[in-house]
Amino acid sequence: MTRRDYTNAEGYICPTENSAVRNVDRGYTAVYTAPVKPPKTKVLKQKQAPPPPKPKDENLKRARQFFCVLTSIAGMMDFTIADITLKCKGDPSRYRTIGEKQTIERAEP
Repeated sequence: MTRRDYTNAEGYICPTENSAVRNVDRGYTAVYTAPVKPPKTKVLKQKQAPPPPKPKDENLKRARQFFCVLTSIAGMMDFTIADITLKCKGDPSRYRTIGEKQTIERAEP
């Protein structure tokens, strides 16, 4: 075989093309089996009603923001806030820290 037999149309030697041509000349064919997927079965599920939306609690949002400000100021002075209860004017609910995460939640009166 000459050099021309080993080069592609542009004149470069390409081992991948050479092996492909050699396999075709020998009568070798690659066998590829695609993975078989199981047939899709449609299961009808009953639609569940979405959970009711939580009422917006603007006072809770403001209490959390205020708590964030207080803890930031306390941190600058090397203090921590262990327990705090906040009350908004005109709202009978109290907001206090709950759990280890120190998040503000509504405490029912």
